[in-house]
Parts: sequence; C-alpha cells; structure tokens
Amino acid sequence: MNANQMIDMFVEREFEVDGIEGTLKLRLGKPQPDPRIDWYCEYQIVGVSDEKIYKAYGVDSMQALLLALNAAKALLELYARGEYKITWLGQDDFGLSMTKSSSD
Repeated sequence: MNANQMIDMFVEREFEVDGIEGTLKLRLGKPQPDPRIDWYCEYQIVGVSDEKIYKAYGVDSMQALLLALNAAKALLELYARGEYKITWLGQDDFGLSMTKSSSD
C-alpha cells in the first residue's frame, strides 16, 4: 500500500482552489479500532502540500470521526489563511459545520 493511501476511505469532498490546477479533496477514512487505544479515523487533504495521512483518536468510532473532521477543517482553514483561496460551492464556508457560524 502507498504511504499516502488510506486504509478505507469513507467520504470525500472536493473544494475549488485559486492558484492550483484541479481541485483540493478532503478525505475521511472509516473509523477503525486500534488495539493500543480505542478508535482512530484517518483524514487527508489531497491537492496541496505533502498529502500526508493523519489520524484522530477517540474513545469510540463517533468521537474519532468527529475529531478527524474538526482537525481536517482546522487544517483547511490554515491553508486558506495562507497562500490558497479555498471555496466550496463558491462560498468561503467549507460546509463542514453542523451549526451556523456567528457571521451568518
């Protein structure tokens, strides 16, 4: 298996990015049990940087998934504050929050 390939990709979202050709993709893996610690969920941003696969750990599969989503969102926000203009469906909001932001 390639070092930049997820074990079991679960969901994916594509974003538009000014300054790069193609799209940026956020991938989340299916939460997996970890024998050393409860659960983990892989996440990856493809299209910018090194495309490293990260893991978020939680006490159950739901917490691992939510923590991976929050960590991935924070990473996207970091890229967006830097050199990339990242949008989803033409909006600056990545559509990854279940609640409206205070600016809505």
